Amino acid sequence: MSLRETLQHRRAIRYYDPEKPLDSARVEECLRQATLAPTSSNMQLYRCYHITDPTVIAALTPACLGQSTISTAKEVVVFAITPSRWRERVDYLFPRIVEDIHKHQPEEKWAKYEAMQRE
Repeated sequence: MSLRETLQHRRAIRYYDPEKPLDSARVEECLRQATLAPTSSNMQLYRCYHITDPTVIAALTPACLGQSTISTAKEVVVFAITPSRWRERVDYLFPRIVEDIHKHQPEEKWAKYEAMQRE
């Protein structure tokens, strides 16, 4: 099934069948694909945690109000947003942005575009 077909046929799952196998590699591939989605200024201020340890899943259940959607899951994906990571991400991305400017813009525009990015 394509991603489009999957999204069009999605439904809420309230209870997971413990006998039905789950492909962890497929979950990880979906997460890799999800990280390609653009974010504001390409900051990616989130982290994804693929949790497969039943003990950790049990510990997370109260934070999810004890819902069976987590208590019966074999694997859980947690997205954690960390807005304070913006400085770390800027420090990481800025040299790459400058490199891209130098690679794709005429030299007479470098200073202008670098200044725009610094702002």
